Amino acid sequence: MTFPRAIIAVIVMAGLVTLTAMASTTRKIEPAPHAELRVLCRIHNAWHRDCKAPDPAEMDERLRHMRPPTVCEITAIPYRLDITLRANDKTATDHTLKLEGDPAHENRGLYCDERILLEPGQTVRIDARIEPVAEGFAEAISDALAAVTTPAAGEVIVLAVQDEGLRLLTE
Repeated sequence: MTFPRAIIAVIVMAGLVTLTAMASTTRKIEPAPHAELRVLCRIHNAWHRDCKAPDPAEMDERLRHMRPPTVCEITAIPYRLDITLRANDKTATDHTLKLEGDPAHENRGLYCDERILLEPGQTVRIDARIEPVAEGFAEAISDALAAVTTPAAGEVIVLAVQDEGLRLLTE
């Protein structure tokens, strides 16, 4: 290696080391200036199955190994989640989420992830209710929750919607 190439190699190496050092420095992350209500829905039992014995005439057309013991019609249970936030005894906001599933993906359940910004330091009353939109689903969940909280700046409050009902979690 010639002398000019060695100098260029040293300069390039020094530059790479400097860039690596600059990229690896830690930066202080400031907390968010607002609080947050995060709505997380994970409803696995969101399907209604109406099963019956298959029609014998229809089964005669199928091969013996293709004959199911029961035929089920799968319907997604549509839900409505109403959230009312009251700050200082005034209705601040109303939020309505409609949860609907696709029967083609019955193994996935119903999911949602919503973020609602809250004013930090202000006492907030959270009223939430989940119920099925249609009647006649015995396995559908129906629940209500009322809670009062005063979130700090950067705090995340989680409203969890699960098969068991509604829960409020604070981090």
